[in-house]
Amino acid sequence: MKKKLKLSIALTTYNGSKYIIQLLDSLKKQTLAPDEVIIVDDNSTDSTVEIIKDYIKKYNLINWKVYKNSKNLGWQKNFTKAISKTTGDYIFLADQDDIWYKNKIKKFMECFLRTNAWMVVSDFNVIGNGRSRKTTSMPKINYEIEKDAKKIKFDENYALILRPGCVMAINSVLKRIYLDLWFEKTPHDALLWLIASITNNIYYIDSPSIDFRRTDGNASGSIAHDISFKRNAIIGEKKVNKWYLNSNLVNKKFIKIIRRNTRWNNLRYELLINHKLSSWVRLFKYKDCYKTNKQYLGDLYYYLVSKRNK
Repeated sequence: MKKKLKLSIALTTYNGSKYIIQLLDSLKKQTLAPDEVIIVDDNSTDSTVEIIKDYIKKYNLINWKVYKNSKNLGWQKNFTKAISKTTGDYIFLADQDDIWYKNKIKKFMECFLRTNAWMVVSDFNVIGNGRSRKTTSMPKINYEIEKDAKKIKFDENYALILRPGCVMAINSVLKRIYLDLWFEKTPHDALLWLIASITNNIYYIDSPSIDFRRTDGNASGSIAHDISFKRNAIIGEKKVNKWYLNSNLVNKKFIKIIRRNTRWNNLRYELLINHKLSSWVRLFKYKDCYKTNKQYLGDLYYYLVSKRNK
């Protein structure tokens, strides 16, 4: 007799009282219901937690659990905490402002069960403060058909995240590796993508599964924040590359690309963290590892800014 697969949702909240009911409604109305919903609140100062508790009580959602941190952990650590609390075979990631389409879990699970995917991602529609949808451009995904599903192709840009965490679902294997490799201030979706990508285990649904709410509060932060993000991304790539090359998962077809990416990352580390300008000149040889020429020039810009502020 086959074991019943357990499906989890990991949701984090912080001062999300304005839109949280819309998300909760969309989770509750899924055509394939989750077996558990884990909600971790990062010490909200508004009524978010009270709204969630009332919702759980109103609909007798005994498999929904909400936890409130005694102090603010920051969104990266908070999401990792939520993921760690899940017990499912498959984990769906949720953001507090979004609205899921009712067949999201069903469509993702159909893809998981047809393949050996560690991660499944989809497209999304964008909405603003209201419910009207906006046009948005998403990075193009190159894929190949495997087992009647779209498998994302491995290439030299494997570390570049092409879809956000709110349209990701992962299996428990990826979860365990992620929890072993995660480090402070690392965005959960970027690291999850990198691990799943380097192991060639991401599948793609080329239709929207949610309305992604984009508000003024979603804007990027300061230059200092951007530099910190770049540094953590470089460190994360170095860490994952090393883990993969020392694992029993290595695909010989990809080793050349990964080793070249490792050399590229080492030079970026020397430039942006050790502040060696000569490394930027040497990076010219690895320009193809950048998605665009603008990103290559961007590394020089961030070097100059961080050097000035050092």
